[in-house]
Amino acid sequence: MKNRYKTRIVVNPQYPGVGKLAELLALDGEPAGARVIYDGRNRLYVVDGGEGVGEVVVKDFHRPSFVNSLVYTNLRKSKARRSYENAMELRRLGFGTPEPYAYVEVSSGGRLLRSYYLCALLSADHRDMRYFDKQPHLPELLDALGHEMVRLHRAGVLVKDFSPGNVLYVRDAEGVYHFSHVDLNRMEFGVKSHSRLMGNFRAMPCTPDEVDMLAAAYAHASGDDVAAVTAEAHAQFDAFWRQVNRKRRLKKALKRLTSGRE
Repeated sequence: MKNRYKTRIVVNPQYPGVGKLAELLALDGEPAGARVIYDGRNRLYVVDGGEGVGEVVVKDFHRPSFVNSLVYTNLRKSKARRSYENAMELRRLGFGTPEPYAYVEVSSGGRLLRSYYLCALLSADHRDMRYFDKQPHLPELLDALGHEMVRLHRAGVLVKDFSPGNVLYVRDAEGVYHFSHVDLNRMEFGVKSHSRLMGNFRAMPCTPDEVDMLAAAYAHASGDDVAAVTAEAHAQFDAFWRQVNRKRRLKKALKRLTSGRE
């Protein structure tokens, strides 16, 4: 790479062997033979992390806009850095997330060009929380999720992207559920606002019936009044979907306006 590029690589001290992979990413980007597991706004692929590490998931963040490329270099931490640091803190507090290995930033002229977050690959038996009605052992699973939410809230952890696809779980041989949180670049720690923490009910459930089930599980875990928690959960859920529907209507209106249709 030419000297005009500036590279920042931070490796988890417990996994120094990942440094070589991080350097290769900084130099050449996605390695040949990487196994892509998601390709959307960002790109996720699995690569060999070398001896003592095994398979590594690389979250390759999309190239930021011109304005954001300046912001992430001068005013705000990059998504890759936030993902790594949030994962380290989450694990320190006793919550599950794939082992964080490293993050990489490549910049030039005061602008962030590319960034990567490297973490462990979870076992294939992990599932996510999408499609509540199709989840096996649903009452037990929701009870466990309610306890997990209460633990997060009592620890002051606000996971802003607390949605079904970002909460993974595995059920062990004794029937105990273990959760793992992913997509961590939008989080806050030390949050004391009850109403902000209860915002986790906005996007996790998908239907009003699921709100009832999850609210009851949360109340059971917290010892709070079921009716009060349910009312607050529905208020959060309804506010979220009103916001989503407003955005959809605005996008449709803008589309009609730009296409010249009435």
